[in-house]
Amino acid sequence: MTGVDPMIDQELRLRAALQRDLVPPATPERLRGLVAEMADEALAAAGARGARGRLMGSLAMAVRGIRIGAAAVAIVAVALLSLLAIGSLGHRGDVATNPLPTLPAMTGPALPSARAGGTQVMGGRWVSDTVAWVVDADLRMHVTTDGGQTWSGPRALPNASDLGLDLLDASNGYTAWASDVGGRLAITVHLTHDGGRTWSGTPVGSFAWADGEDSRVVVHFSDVQHGVVLAASWIYLQTGSDQPPSGATPRECAGWTTSDGGSSWTALDAPPCTAGVAWSTPDLGIGLPFNRGGDIAITQDGGRTWVRSAVPGVGPSDTLWRAFITTAGDGMLRLAEASMPRDGAVTGNQPLIVLDSTDGGATWHEADRTASVSAIRLDDFLDLGRDHWLAIQQVTRLQGPVDESLIVETMDGGRTWTQAGTLGWISTGSVSWLDRMHGMAQGVDMSVCASADGSCGGSGTMFLTNDGGRTWHRLPF
Repeated sequence: MTGVDPMIDQELRLRAALQRDLVPPATPERLRGLVAEMADEALAAAGARGARGRLMGSLAMAVRGIRIGAAAVAIVAVALLSLLAIGSLGHRGDVATNPLPTLPAMTGPALPSARAGGTQVMGGRWVSDTVAWVVDADLRMHVTTDGGQTWSGPRALPNASDLGLDLLDASNGYTAWASDVGGRLAITVHLTHDGGRTWSGTPVGSFAWADGEDSRVVVHFSDVQHGVVLAASWIYLQTGSDQPPSGATPRECAGWTTSDGGSSWTALDAPPCTAGVAWSTPDLGIGLPFNRGGDIAITQDGGRTWVRSAVPGVGPSDTLWRAFITTAGDGMLRLAEASMPRDGAVTGNQPLIVLDSTDGGATWHEADRTASVSAIRLDDFLDLGRDHWLAIQQVTRLQGPVDESLIVETMDGGRTWTQAGTLGWISTGSVSWLDRMHGMAQGVDMSVCASADGSCGGSGTMFLTNDGGRTWHRLPF
């Protein structure tokens, strides 16, 4: 005979099993203890009501009652965790001093580093927290699937092209190739489904182009099935042989979309004339003008449809220097922009102007402007929320060889900024972000310029961070 009440023992074992399944192991110990106390109280109350000394009618009824009670306890625990999370966000400190989670270390030295050399890298991007790709100066792709610790051998690109090269995941990616065919540029989109080991090409269309004209081809897939190609050619207007261009006249603008993974392409009825598209999300992008003035195009469906508008405050002779678009979460679009006067003369901090649109980008009204930091020295924005952005700021140091690149963060839509990390003496060509932790910087390590003899060196390469910019790692090849 045993001295343990079999019904109580069954209840305790069921309670432990349910608590184990419903309350995640990562829950702070204090809250797990609170959940256990609440479960004890629930059982005690149930025992008092049901005269625990008697049999409870049936085991099925007991199990059902305990499941309901444990589920209620779990719901309360989740609510408590949510309140704590909201409270921690509301009392968020300086991002530069907040502890960041420990992530797997990557090979290669952290920055800054005076070591010159290394493979020249033309571009790249994080795809997920474990997958990233880069393309070197010989137009060969390298891929990592373990967060940058190891990299594949070089994978040849089709036609040695990297127009719009990107991977959607570890397997699927795309790039484009444009070839001159009788005074027109014919576009072919190449697709890979095995991480760049093999490629297949599909003709898209062509557009007018001639020697001496500039051209641009933009290819983008919002997912494996849906993609867009935009193309434009234009002629620069010269006021004199020794003067910079005074503007540009478009020769032809064209566009095509696919909804079957690139097998077939359909021409856009009214493609935007754009020199490039800045994508905030796979679906949300802003087409930037190749001429002076503030005429832009907005898409919210990955490029299938576009809304055109003029940016207030950007004159016909001004250059739209910075443009970053995000959503406000309530159907409103938000645009942060800065313009440069035609003569390039800037006095003081050029303000960051924040504009809102409630009609999909057709019209804009000014919501705020600030000159707390010069907007023309901000670049490579990352959208983390309605007013929560990350950016790169170039800061001139009198004692330094080049401008220092800082990672700055705003929680109030650009009114105030705090430093979240640094790139040091890296002369950056561009920085792309996957999320708050993972970034990739293309540039040249200029710290060697501070050597005793004043000589400069180094080569273009790629640097990766997986801790929010606190440390950067040179690619190990």
